[in-house]
Amino acid sequence: MHGIDDLRAISARQRSALDVYGAGTTLAELERRFSYIFDGTPPQPGTSKPELVAHPLEPDRETEIAGLRVRALALPHGDRTVYGYRVGPIAYLTDVKAIPAEALARLTGLEVLVLNALLPRPHPLHLSVPEAVAAAQQIGA
Repeated sequence: MHGIDDLRAISARQRSALDVYGAGTTLAELERRFSYIFDGTPPQPGTSKPELVAHPLEPDRETEIAGLRVRALALPHGDRTVYGYRVGPIAYLTDVKAIPAEALARLTGLEVLVLNALLPRPHPLHLSVPEAVAAAQQIGA
């Protein structure tokens, strides 16, 4: 989040706004913390700022992003919900403690699984190495 200003080099180089995707609550928080990025005003002369266009994703709904079908998967992270993503035969679940049945049903037939494994011992918000191995086996990856 706090590296968001570094995106200005990309939007300046391509001379157009970058599309950013995520949970509506996450995007709203970005807009609250970095309102100058999303306010639609041009940067002051001699300066630059990232130009971003926010696109909220809905859980368990496919969205086309850069020609790819992306499905956001709702996953628990303490008292919050975060998104993991399925893109074709690839799943990216990197901030998760458990994988609910609804998400598991969307993870069959994977060729690549990127899954967090924070520590060798249990943690309240993240999968441990043994938990991640068990989750990968349950998924069949």
